Amino acid sequence: MNYALMMERHPNVRYRESLQKLARIELEVSLGAIHTPAELVGWQKVGGLSLLMIRSEEPLEEEELDVLRHQSALMALFELKEDTLTPLMEGRGYYFPEDMAAILKYKGKTNETFTDFMVHTALMVSDFKNASEPLTLIDPMCGRGTALFAALRRGHNALGVDVDKKDIQELDHFVKRYLTFHGCKHQRLEENCTVPSRKGVRKITYRVSDTAEHYKAKDVRTLSAVLGDARDLAYYGVKHAHGIVCDLPYGVQHGGESRMPLGKLLAQVLPVWRRVLISGGVMALAFNRYTLKREELEGLVRDAGFSVLAGPLSDCEHWVEQAVMRDVVFAKA
Repeated sequence: MNYALMMERHPNVRYRESLQKLARIELEVSLGAIHTPAELVGWQKVGGLSLLMIRSEEPLEEEELDVLRHQSALMALFELKEDTLTPLMEGRGYYFPEDMAAILKYKGKTNETFTDFMVHTALMVSDFKNASEPLTLIDPMCGRGTALFAALRRGHNALGVDVDKKDIQELDHFVKRYLTFHGCKHQRLEENCTVPSRKGVRKITYRVSDTAEHYKAKDVRTLSAVLGDARDLAYYGVKHAHGIVCDLPYGVQHGGESRMPLGKLLAQVLPVWRRVLISGGVMALAFNRYTLKREELEGLVRDAGFSVLAGPLSDCEHWVEQAVMRDVVFAKA
């Protein structure tokens, strides 16, 4: 049996090639969640369309097809017989609309498809890829929340942390407007977290459901945002997370008041993140190879007690723009 995946086409041709590379990597690791042996064939032209192909000896079961339907950049899934493409998108669904991650535009925003690639890939290589219950994902340097929205879209709980007051305020305002506009049942809570030697660490939490019926039944998800420091992650009310997804700052400095170099900051935060990430969980860190070497980051990750994942995940380097050659390190707790 042959199956074909049609992926999003980014208007920038060079960046489109980057997304095609990442789509292949994501699909390759996702096939590990499929019980029927399936082979990744690669990109092929079918009727003038560029499609990502896989082949299996037996037809894939519905649950296995659902794994394919939830690839981050997928537009359509087909079964290919001779020259005929038959759509297989029935049943595909997400907990929350995908537009939540796409609407908010601002300078320096990470592409939402790439962010979803990190979220989905991290879950696919974790020990929780087949979990039936909602998981908890954290972005310790969340900016305005793209990774949080990607996690909520997939039906998971999310916590974001950032030192930038403007970013947290904009995240809060956007979520409030979005949920109100779409008539989503929700509750907004605000509290202060007790952090040693720090004052007034503010945490905002939205409790929300995909339907009014689920909300009434208390079947809810949480989206939280903390105006705080990534080094204090253990004090923000989440004892254990199943995944950490973070697009590290692309400049040479970060860290709020201290403005320390990124490498030094990571040496401080990574051991804290390791204590929060439950055994079997996976951390995905995107970074700019022009300002941080992969070998240095992998060393810091290992020193903090993580195991760096190899195989296809060791080659996520891709071009973004003239000043950014992005890469991703995936590491398991």
